[in-house]
Amino acid sequence: MNFLAEIRLQNMKNLVEEAGSVAELAKRAGYAQPSYLYQIINQTAIQNGKPKNIGGAMARKLESAMNKAEGWLDMNHGETLPLPPEDTETIRIDHLDMAGACGGGIEADDWPSPISSVEFPLDAVRRLFSGRDTSGLKIVGTRGDSMEPTIPETSAVLIDTKADTFAGDGIYFFAYAGGLYTKRLQKTPAGLLALSDNPLYQSFPIDENDRFRIIGRYYGVISLKLAQ
Repeated sequence: MNFLAEIRLQNMKNLVEEAGSVAELAKRAGYAQPSYLYQIINQTAIQNGKPKNIGGAMARKLESAMNKAEGWLDMNHGETLPLPPEDTETIRIDHLDMAGACGGGIEADDWPSPISSVEFPLDAVRRLFSGRDTSGLKIVGTRGDSMEPTIPETSAVLIDTKADTFAGDGIYFFAYAGGLYTKRLQKTPAGLLALSDNPLYQSFPIDENDRFRIIGRYYGVISLKLAQ
């Protein structure tokens, strides 16, 4: 199972708890029988001897049924990286001197130096990222409320700077037209579209020739208590 599939499966289990049962979640999402959801939750082998993952269409359907923002199922929720006790093997993640605007954008300078770093237990990071390369993980700040409720205002977020190209719809930290943004990017026939999770903000098209550069892909909100 890939990283996104694991996140979606865990979030689906969270939705089952919120709905009260698999049957209730299936009912709200418009499935006549809950058996399909049971197969996914139990990871029953039904396709080529392999369990079926939650596809994009199903993810959006479940989000809508439970009044979640589009893309909610694709994000880590409620899992934080705890501060390490003494004598614990740790990994150091740099906090970069830049902020992505969850709003109107802020001016982008050259690639910044770290202003600080935070140590997390290595085993917790490995569990959270399921063996993926963690060498590109960085912490950056955000400003504004355009990505609420997914990203609360003035949050610190975790990005993967190794994921610096568009690899499917999702939330990215990017430079554009002299500004820095944390937005959801969506591929359309006309090109990339930047969207906010807060419905008060309008989407805008991306001209990839206007100083557009993806810096990293968003992977979750870091508790501010951890960064202090």
